[in-house]
Amino acid sequence: MKLSLRWRITLLTGMIILLAAVSLTVLSMYNANNTFSMITDHYQINTVQEPSITTTNVALSSMSATAKTDSAPKSSVNIIAEAKDAKDANAITVTIKRQFNITSLIYLAVVSLCSMILIYWAAGKALKPVHTLNQAVLTITANNLHQRLAENDSTDEISSLT
Repeated sequence: MKLSLRWRITLLTGMIILLAAVSLTVLSMYNANNTFSMITDHYQINTVQEPSITTTNVALSSMSATAKTDSAPKSSVNIIAEAKDAKDANAITVTIKRQFNITSLIYLAVVSLCSMILIYWAAGKALKPVHTLNQAVLTITANNLHQRLAENDSTDEISSLT
C-alpha cells in the first residue's frame, strides 16, 4: 500500500505526539495514584494510632480546609475524610483512582485524535507546492515536451526543483 507524503508525515508526527501524550498521561496517572495512596495511608495511620475521633478529625480537617479553599465541589480529601473507617477510605480511594484513570485515558484519546487531524491539515498546507508541481509535471506528455513549468517567486526547494 503506497501512502502519500502527506499521510506519511501525518502518521510519523502523530506517532511522536501520541508517544509524548501517552508518556504524560502515564506519568500523571502514576503521580495521582501515589497522591491518593498517601492520603489514604495518612487516614489509616491516624485512625490506627489514635482511635479517638479527635486525632483523625484534626489531621483531616487541616487537609480538608486546604482542599475546600481550592474548589467548590468536594475534593478527594473531603470524600476520604467522610469515610467511616480505613476500609471505607480505601474503597473510596480505589474508586477515585479508577475515575481519574478513565478520565485521563479519554482526554488522551481526544487530544491525540485532534492532534492527528491538525497535523493532517498542516501537512496538506505545507505540501501544497509539491502537489501543485506534481500536477503541472503530469500535464507534460511526449506530445508537448516544449511546455515549461511556471516558476515561483519563492526561494524554497520547490522553486529550485521547478
